[in-house]
Amino acid sequence: MSSRKRAADAIAGGAPRRGPSDAAPSNSSAAASKCGWAFVHSAKESLSCGSAFYFDPRGDLILSVGEAEDEVNDFVVCSRTVARGSKVFDAMLFGGFAESAASALASDGSWTVKLPDDQMAPFFLVLTILHGNFQLVPRTLEEAELYELLVVTEKYDMTHVLRPWAKRWFNQLAIGGVPHFQDRQRGMWIAWELGREDVFCNLAKELMLSSCVDDAGQLLSGDDVPLCLSPFHEPPDALVNQNVYGHEYCDPWTRIKKELESLVDNVPAPVAQVHLDRLRAQAIKTGFGQTCAMEK
Repeated sequence: MSSRKRAADAIAGGAPRRGPSDAAPSNSSAAASKCGWAFVHSAKESLSCGSAFYFDPRGDLILSVGEAEDEVNDFVVCSRTVARGSKVFDAMLFGGFAESAASALASDGSWTVKLPDDQMAPFFLVLTILHGNFQLVPRTLEEAELYELLVVTEKYDMTHVLRPWAKRWFNQLAIGGVPHFQDRQRGMWIAWELGREDVFCNLAKELMLSSCVDDAGQLLSGDDVPLCLSPFHEPPDALVNQNVYGHEYCDPWTRIKKELESLVDNVPAPVAQVHLDRLRAQAIKTGFGQTCAMEK
């Protein structure tokens, strides 16, 4: 078990914490995403010095992000700034784990923590926000970019740092005022992590009604691929591997599909109370809670 996972479990009081790394292989989101993060390349130039990128000129910690076969980026940061923004990093860096200064200091006195499973671009944006370089924060993000960013912030329990930008980024994905996603499962993760209960429930219901069930009780996509094999991360136990309401409700056979569509507004979303509780807690962190209350 990684130190990051152990740190997250320790914060959760010992209870297993379902995160993106538990839902899919570490490179799955990279394979699923084709987003360019164009602004990151120019933003990096303003922070580069030699082979490293300095978020803090007096930084005491080097975060090596990425894998050698792709590209490893060394980010010089303030360890205390990172720890203040993330309880997971706080535990990792100052809680006696292998990444702590006492354990990880090299012979030359440098402190380096390797993060091979994380993607450079979304991690760069998180560090940009933590270190107050707000002029480098983009006004808009593509759907895939927002998804990848939220994968990182969920992993390190720091989605709350996105609060000043979360509404703008989410709302600019809407068409005619209605949230629109190119991929429902990716949209579910975005809504889940930002605490958009209404959007999450609607997407869960749409996904359920557009899927069918195989003999093993797995929900299948329109291409007959089990949803559990999706490269996108998902909330724990939402839809996948659940025979919700039985075959007659999940499997929209051709002869009853029109009837189901006419009744869709009366079909409850397959979302448990534990999901609703977590969505509402996230809404408070990201600033969506007040907005949703006003809309009601």
